[in-house]
Amino acid sequence: HVLLLVLGGTPPGTERAAVMDEHTGLIPSASYGAVDAPSEATDVHCGGDEARIAMAQSEREKEGHAADYGGDDDRWKVEGRRAACVSRSMGLAGVMVIMGAVGYMKPDLVSQAHDALDNMREASTVEVVESSSLSFECSNEYPVPGSLQFYENWTHVVEPWRNTSLTAVGALHGSILEWEVTYTREGDDSVKTLPVYSNGAESTAGSSDQGTTHQSSFVAPHAGQWYDITLTEHMADGKVAVTTGRALGKYVRREIRSLTEEDRMRYFDALTQIHSLGLEEGQAKYGTKFANQEVFLAKHLAQDTLTQCNFFHGCAGFLTGHAGFQLQFEQSLQAIDPSIAAPYWDPSVDDTVYGKSWHEESPMVTNEWFGPQQGNPDNNYILDEGRFAYTVIPTDATAAEHNAYGRLTQTYNNDPAQYVWRSASVCGLPSEARLPGCTALKGMLEKDTLDDFREKMETDWHGTLHPSMGGAVDCPYSFTDLLTPHPEWSELLEFVSMLTEVVWDVAHATGDMVCPSVCSDETPFEECSCSCPSVDVEALNRSTAYTFLDEMGVLDRYYGCQRGPRFMNYTEPDWDPDFVSPVSMAVSDQGGKEQDRIKGMYLFQLNETHVLSEEDQEELLVWLARAACHPGRVSPFMTPLAATNDPLFWVAHASFERIWAAKRLLPDFKDSFDQVRGGVQFNTPTPTLSRQPSPIQGRVRQPPSPTPNPVTTSPSSP
Repeated sequence: HVLLLVLGGTPPGTERAAVMDEHTGLIPSASYGAVDAPSEATDVHCGGDEARIAMAQSEREKEGHAADYGGDDDRWKVEGRRAACVSRSMGLAGVMVIMGAVGYMKPDLVSQAHDALDNMREASTVEVVESSSLSFECSNEYPVPGSLQFYENWTHVVEPWRNTSLTAVGALHGSILEWEVTYTREGDDSVKTLPVYSNGAESTAGSSDQGTTHQSSFVAPHAGQWYDITLTEHMADGKVAVTTGRALGKYVRREIRSLTEEDRMRYFDALTQIHSLGLEEGQAKYGTKFANQEVFLAKHLAQDTLTQCNFFHGCAGFLTGHAGFQLQFEQSLQAIDPSIAAPYWDPSVDDTVYGKSWHEESPMVTNEWFGPQQGNPDNNYILDEGRFAYTVIPTDATAAEHNAYGRLTQTYNNDPAQYVWRSASVCGLPSEARLPGCTALKGMLEKDTLDDFREKMETDWHGTLHPSMGGAVDCPYSFTDLLTPHPEWSELLEFVSMLTEVVWDVAHATGDMVCPSVCSDETPFEECSCSCPSVDVEALNRSTAYTFLDEMGVLDRYYGCQRGPRFMNYTEPDWDPDFVSPVSMAVSDQGGKEQDRIKGMYLFQLNETHVLSEEDQEELLVWLARAACHPGRVSPFMTPLAATNDPLFWVAHASFERIWAAKRLLPDFKDSFDQVRGGVQFNTPTPTLSRQPSPIQGRVRQPPSPTPNPVTTSPSSP
């Protein structure tokens, strides 16, 4: 967890930080701070946020776009206490914490201060000097983002539509402090001046010594905008000292647990709107930047059918594609409430703190947040309580990809459910899997090429989250069929279950699995399920089952996972010295030749020293091949292409950019990180991405290591 405290920064594209999209201010979007948990301190709220949001929405309508709030500064002429809300008093653990609570002066005192300033300006003997001892700091209710140290010239960062406290450092006791905050928009040479609340206040630094005093505050209306800040100190002896600096407007994405309660509720309220409003209704209310969940669902899901290739998964597009999704989603949130920066969920925190008990103890799975890991078993596992109870799964039989019931989910998943649901089991096997933790995180950061880094993130981090929080039920082939006679297989079967959805997706993608195209809502799931008509599942044996799974690339997928070398081996089996790999045989039959191919086959094992017997290998392989042809009902979050149906999707996927940014920014990793995309797997379509049924077609895969480095500790141990 100590490592996680320093991970942060803007998403990739740091080199473009000085040239930003003026309309969104979000390219690159946010700098991410340390994961700090709030104390039990009570928030102080003065009720100014409603006015601030109303002003932002009014300004959006005035300028014609949703994510950029600038223009006429007359919008600031509202009651000062409401427009400049007192910063929340949050005690936050961590370093570089600047509290910055704003003080308010009585109107008569403010008037006296301004009169004094006017008198000073009129005096002809005032001496104005540039002061090296006078400086200022910008802060709000959150700690300064730890990643700020990695960005050159980003001395001060201010967050749009959040009260920023201005702190004078080095001012003398009794001096009058005058602040000026100005900015110039691109394409508009006019200098705009922002109101500064409690301006012209008297310094409260201790005694007559120089010190630190919290004085004034302002609200920045734009992201991606530089603000020029001037602090003038009018000293009691008539001298005037001036210091200047620049602050950059940036949205800051934080771990969802480190948000104040008010900010977290703002996020949940906006997320509810995205999942409940239709697109036309939402855009009429919030502007054209609003996008509802169906927009994201169609984009995340439909490419599989439209292009015969889902370039958001299984290739280099995984990183950039999900960064793009997150940016568009964040802009939709900001169309509703411009103060929101999309938070992320760091599951390694849950793994470290709760271990296997995360599904009972983590706040992520409470009704007040995202709902339980398992819905109501008596109501088809639907989430029927809490904030996101009865979240609708859209139905549209005209969409590019949908199932036989018209539900917007993956085609092979003929699940008739109309509402989001989750199960804590996969095909009868109760999930005791831990969330991706420190081992998975270290495994990603240790990869020195973009290809390897992406693959490790997609399998060991992203790939573990989906089945852990999703589940599958009503499977024709249940894991209990194996667990009952082999209780000692429990950990091995847990490993196999985590990729069950991948097996189904691959079988459908290669054309081996065929699904009904239309089923009425009255048709039971059992009568609308998929199968493999070209495979005689009842006649499968060790050899034919192995060949079927190996040709689809399923065994490669299993072995390539974080725990693959623990539960699988690649070797020449003792009982079959004449064994020839089906891949080698097919390549040879087509006149090809494999180079540097190791003679051997995949074997399942209970651990690094206990390989399953020939009979047990056959039992597991035959069961897996049969199960590959007969999927159960898969929850939205497990699918994973339809996972945007589940409100949990966004925080779960928001951590990808953060880890990628850490790899690019942190001194321990960036110098050795080859960010150039390359490698055969990124330039050549794989069978798992093709919709064309084809056996092997001369596919040659890279040989695994004959002496793999097994994971000897829990994959999630800190």
